[in-house]
Amino acid sequence: MSFQSFRGAKITTGDGGSGGSGGTGGRGGDVGSNNAGIKTQNFNDANLATGSGGDASNGTIGGRGGDIGSDNALAGLEQDFREAELKTGEGGKDGGGRAGDIGSGSR
Repeated sequence: MSFQSFRGAKITTGDGGSGGSGGTGGRGGDVGSNNAGIKTQNFNDANLATGSGGDASNGTIGGRGGDIGSDNALAGLEQDFREAELKTGEGGKDGGGRAGDIGSGSR
């Protein structure tokens, strides 16, 4: 697949689970991230919200929020975010979980 279209889509991904008994919180769901071979991504007029990272437990690290269009491996990737409403997940509580990214880390 060399093209992904989320045009006009309304997508909400799930939250990561909480860390149990000293476990790290789970990661929120991603949209259009971590792909190899994608040349074009169209998020035009989409309404996307990724899941929040799960909460930590007993001093561990909170889970990371979900990403949108990030960490894709292909030189020259074209991304269209025009008119899109995007919200990445918050980092998990109780341990400084990291919030999600939009269009970051792509190569």
